Amino acid sequence: MNRTAVSALAAVCLLPGCTAIDLLLDPQPPFKAADPMAVVPQDFLFNRYAPLNRWLDTAERVLILDMPLKSCFDHEALRGIRYRWVIEPKENPVINIDRVAMTRRQLLWALGQDHLIQMTPKFGPQGELEYLELRSRNSALQDPSRFGFSEADRKRN
Repeated sequence: MNRTAVSALAAVCLLPGCTAIDLLLDPQPPFKAADPMAVVPQDFLFNRYAPLNRWLDTAERVLILDMPLKSCFDHEALRGIRYRWVIEPKENPVINIDRVAMTRRQLLWALGQDHLIQMTPKFGPQGELEYLELRSRNSALQDPSRFGFSEADRKRN
């Protein structure tokens, strides 16, 4: 071994709580099963269908860069179930999410909260999941006619 390698190994051995063998055998940080910053309420997508719950609670590597909102539901981390838009959002903003380990439930929660999307699982006659229904609450808020107001009324106020 040359001097540089020996001095590097000695420096590593001096790190507190760390041995050179640990760094050589397991150089990566420990994998976390889910992003601890993405807190999801217990009742979000609550259901008793075990296959759906296993799928929702599986951690995935999420790398969504410059992807339109509606296309996010075709991302590989969210493949495996079908989605049906009942009320589409009026805008389709670009999404950027980069997480090493995030459950699908956390990802859906983040998309729903950030972009006002209500999600409801819809089940078939035998109790199997048919699709996840998506409703943009943002569309309803932007549509003044929904509350009996015309565009002219909105501009006047």
